[in-house]
This record gives sequence, structure tokens and C-alpha cells, in this order.
Amino acid sequence: MTDRPKISIIVPVYNSEAFLERCFGSILDQSYDNVELIVVNDRSPDDSNRIIEAHARSDPRVVPVEHETNRGLHVSRMTGFRQATGDYIGYVDSDDWVPANTFETALNLLSDHEADFVRFNFRLVDSDGNPLPDNFRSPTERNAFASGIDYLEMKFYPSMWSYLHARQLWEKALPFFPEERFIGEDNLTSFILAFFAGKCVSTPERLYYYATNPASLMREGSVANVRTQIDDRHRILVLLDAFLKKHGDRARPAYARLVHDNFGLIIDQMLPRLAPEEKAQAALHLLEKFGPLIQAQGYAGVTRYQQTRQALDTLQSSLSWRLLEPVRRGKRFLQDSYQKRTASL
Repeated sequence: MTDRPKISIIVPVYNSEAFLERCFGSILDQSYDNVELIVVNDRSPDDSNRIIEAHARSDPRVVPVEHETNRGLHVSRMTGFRQATGDYIGYVDSDDWVPANTFETALNLLSDHEADFVRFNFRLVDSDGNPLPDNFRSPTERNAFASGIDYLEMKFYPSMWSYLHARQLWEKALPFFPEERFIGEDNLTSFILAFFAGKCVSTPERLYYYATNPASLMREGSVANVRTQIDDRHRILVLLDAFLKKHGDRARPAYARLVHDNFGLIIDQMLPRLAPEEKAQAALHLLEKFGPLIQAQGYAGVTRYQQTRQALDTLQSSLSWRLLEPVRRGKRFLQDSYQKRTASL
């Protein structure tokens, strides 16, 4: 690591003008100031561009980029990386912000551990910055890993905004990122970046403020959004499966866990927000998409198996009689694959 490595922070912007001053200010006022702020305006229809241009005029570290059409968060980050000149790449969502010591702390950890990336903890807040209950699984102690594969198998957290990556990881991974719009895109991006990493480190220090957005929560509660979540997450898992088949299956156990995690996320957090009939429609669609994936991956550890089986039991108890058979079929897939795997151990 050079004495003063540059950090490029990518901030995609869409309909977030009310939060941009706070977001940009938290990045530009860091205790470590060798940063460049790559702002990707994803064809935002509000007044965001005026704010972006004002910051670019007043601070040469701000690099504005504008999409001709709205392309989504995943492609916006890819666009941001192509403009970045930093040795390390970080990410902040436009309605979030970071404490003043975030990047100095992250760089020190990278240097101390000679690591390719660092993953840090976050604080959940409302849009005014008030702390909220944190029910997310988070690291409780600092951990160093010999490789990104080891990290994937033990401590994988997908959210891209909780990472600082070495530039060379992006250079290796970028060819495997499709120019597509996804929901849940971090499952793909952070997995492949970690796959190419050598040493890495995670820390429980809370170096990011993640703000909840009531409008987003309302959208997530629609059956159309849940179906899109199912389709997009399935598409991402199919892409990762193809990637692992081409590059070796060293991370296959982590991938199997990711399949189960995404399945459980939809059942535990998305389906309960729907009305009963909508829940039934979405549940059938989920089982059609994820049933074969669960069957193909099979055993993902006893705890993961039990959690997935419990999720299916919960789902079955909430559906009417005419919708029970697809759930039972999903449970049989899971049971059969588990028994076959354990019989071979």
C-alpha cells in the first residue's frame, strides 16, 4: 500500500435530492481526504443534477457522470468504477452517509492485515438519523481471513456499501458482471469480488449509517415487487452457478448457503407483507423458481437445512388447502437432497 492511496467512492443517484448534501458532505469531510467522489446520476428526474453540479464546481474531487437512461444501481456502480482512478473502491448509497473516520479506519485495517478488502459494520437509522433496532446479523468481533473464499464460507454479508475493495478485485470481476438491472444485485457483485480476493478482514466497528426509506418499504410490500425480487434473485443465483462451474467449485458451500438465505429472506421478510391471496400467488412463484435450486444444492449444513424446512412449514400453515401440494413438493425436494447428502458422508 502506498503512503497515501486514493479512495474512489461511488454514489449512484436517483430521486434522492433531499439527502445529497448530507451524503456528499460526509464523504468530502472525511478525516482521510485523498478521496474522489464519483457521482453517477442515473437519469434522476428531480433536482439532483443541480446539487451534483454545484459540488463538482466547488470541489475538484467530485466527478459527475450522467446516464442517458435510467439503468439501475448495479449498472450505475459499474459506470462509477470505469470512471474511478482510486487504489480502493468504496460505495455509499445516496440516502445514506458515513462517519468522519470511516475511510481512515478502513485503510488502517487493510494496511494492518495486508488485505484486499475490509467489511465493516453499520448502524440502522431512520431518515433523520435516529437509531433504530438492529435485527440484522452482524459481526461481533474482528476477523481476518486467509482468502476471500474462506470469508464467503464463514462470514459473507452481501451489502456492497459495507465494503472497501482493492481496485484489482474490480478489474478481475468486472467481466463477469452483466449490464443488467437487478434487485438484490449485491449478492452477485460482492460474492464475485470476494471470490478473487486474497487476505481480507471484517470488523464490528460501525462505519456506515444505513437509513430506512418508508417509500421503499411500501414498494416492497406489493405482490409485483415480490415477484420481481424472486425473479431477480433467481437470475443472480443462476449467474453465480454458471460462474462457479467455469472457475471451480471452491466456493460451492457458500453458494448453497446463499441459495437458502435468499429463499428464507423472501419467506420471512417479503411474503408476510402481502395479503393472503397475494401471498399464495407469490409463494407458488417462489417454489417454482427456488424448488429446483434448493434440490440441486441439497445439503447446506444441518442448521441451514433446519431453517429452510421450518420456513416451508410456516409457509404451509398460512396457505389454503388447494395451495399446499407445491409446498409439500418443495419440502420433499429438500428432504430427499438432505438424506442423499448425509448418506454419503
